[in-house]
Order: sequence, then C-alpha cells, then structure tokens
Amino acid sequence: MSKAYSPTHQSFLQNCEDILAAQSDVSINEAKLEEFAQSMKASGFVPDWKDYISASANGDTDAGYDFTRAFYEMAMVIANQGGFIYEDDGGAAQKWNLDGSGAKAMVAKM
Repeated sequence: MSKAYSPTHQSFLQNCEDILAAQSDVSINEAKLEEFAQSMKASGFVPDWKDYISASANGDTDAGYDFTRAFYEMAMVIANQGGFIYEDDGGAAQKWNLDGSGAKAMVAKM
C-alpha cells in the first residue's frame, strides 16, 4: 500500500519535479528531497494580520478602525516585500521605476 501524502506535500514534490523537468543544469537529490518533504507539517501558528499594521489603522486610537488605512498599509506591506512599491518621505506610495518604467528598473538592477 502506498503512503498517502497531504496536498501541500504532493504539491511541493510536483513543483520540484516541474523545476527539474524544465532545467538542463539542475539536479535534485531525491533522498534529501524526500527527507525534507517528510519534515514539512502545517504550522499551528497563524499570525494576526493586525500585527502588520499601525495602531491607528487597527482602531487602537480614539478615531476608531480605519479600513481604508488598514487596506493601504497591508497593500504596502505586500508590495514592499515584492520590492515594487515603496513609501516615499512624504508617506505616499511610489512605484519602483527607472524613467517611469518598472521593467527598466528591473533590467538595471539585474
């Protein structure tokens, strides 16, 4: 009888196989990969999204909960992780670019 794997486990292994199939200069140590995949398990900890936004957006001030600010701050957190949007000195969102082009900025960075 074959062992049943979780969907996440199966997806991880399939992604590795897809990467290997698409590359001519990549090899995967199957034994180490399986050992690593066996160590994967769901986390019991799920961070509260409120940990990522300001007290004022959370409603921790007299002004109450500010949905617009909360969504803006979460978008900025996500965009900052991707590196393509950042907050300027005045607090306004700016798109990472070179001469108005994000693609040019990426090429220049590379």
